[in-house]
Amino acid sequence: MKRIVLFTALTIALVSITGYGFASSQTREGTLPDGSKVRVDATGRLVTDRHTEAVEKAISSIKPEDFQSVNSFVRQAHFQLNDLVASGHYKRFTDNSTWASNSKEYLWETRVKEYVSGEGELNLVTRPREVAEKVGSEDLKADLEAFARMLEFAYEKKDVQLLILAHRIIHDLDYWVFNNETFESRDYWGATVTLEGQDGILTKKYLNKFE
Repeated sequence: MKRIVLFTALTIALVSITGYGFASSQTREGTLPDGSKVRVDATGRLVTDRHTEAVEKAISSIKPEDFQSVNSFVRQAHFQLNDLVASGHYKRFTDNSTWASNSKEYLWETRVKEYVSGEGELNLVTRPREVAEKVGSEDLKADLEAFARMLEFAYEKKDVQLLILAHRIIHDLDYWVFNNETFESRDYWGATVTLEGQDGILTKKYLNKFE
């Protein structure tokens, strides 16, 4: 009972503190009475609570015997994309110096091409689609498909921004859905349908324009 009262009081406090009026899919920073910062949605609900429900729904849709293989793929794919574009590595794709031009060709035609059309574990287009067959959640399936399509479009268009967006999808899945240990930044990009709903920014804004 005390927990319910405390949560209700906290919610009311957040609403009064933040004072906003916009769509429920949007969030903003709120300040608790103790000065700590939290994210809240338009209903005054803590985003972490909304996300927890979404995560539980996604994870519970995976059979126990399949969980390790799904989680391992997400973890490995995040590692591969980190090495490709995270921590400033994306700048290698945008540097126009002569040396960098040679490097860019290598990155696109060796590294990225291997991720798109290579064989086995390195293929980051075929693998997520195989992994998606072990997932019951339509939202998580959509994120795995979006990740694969982002990589396909990135290679086709030679567009580093699409590589960065693919990284953000797999980053959010790794750290915020599967809650794996953080070795680098634990930024939250809001890039997945699993956590942001079917109108998630990436699926809506970027993928549709390539259809």
